[in-house]
Amino acid sequence: MIIDLSENNNVLNWNEVKENVEGVILRCAYRGYRYNTIKADQKFSVYASACISLNIPLGIYFMSQAINEAEAIEEAEYTLKCAKECGATLPLFIDSEWSHNTHDGRADNLSKEARTNVVKAFCNRINAAGYVGGVYACESWYSEHLIYNEVRDFYVWVADYGRNTGEIVSTISLPKYDLFQFTSNRRVPGVQNPTDCSVYPGELPKEPQ
Repeated sequence: MIIDLSENNNVLNWNEVKENVEGVILRCAYRGYRYNTIKADQKFSVYASACISLNIPLGIYFMSQAINEAEAIEEAEYTLKCAKECGATLPLFIDSEWSHNTHDGRADNLSKEARTNVVKAFCNRINAAGYVGGVYACESWYSEHLIYNEVRDFYVWVADYGRNTGEIVSTISLPKYDLFQFTSNRRVPGVQNPTDCSVYPGELPKEPQ
């Protein structure tokens, strides 16, 4: 099982976390949904250091509000810097979703084609640096806001919560996906609050060479 964490999660005991997960994906930063500012996740450095010290496989995601390819590459460069500094070995993801429930973020009105180009620019830059680039989104987002066939060759991380009971139940119909986030509401030993959890159908990708 893989968990993902940000400054919104409170880890109480990393040794307990290690005993119950196969890897952790941390948010390194996000771009403001109103202003064009990249803000670091306040717990990234501390959590990344804990993962590396305990030899917990580590990936990274960036919560994007990029509105063009240039901004996507800027987000990728930020993510790569974090990955190199902390020794990340799992994929590096762009998080493509609404800014919040009112859907008025700076990137929320992108066309399907423009958003796909943003995601591709991010992942291509990550891949060019020798890491594995990936896309995070819910299943409907892949069909309604991205051109799935143009991003499916990247590492596809898809969310499908169902009733969000914490049980692993999938109704995913995507032809191919690599990581399945099945809940945002599971209790993981060592983490104070309910946690996002994912499983993968195949093998985790190898670390950069």
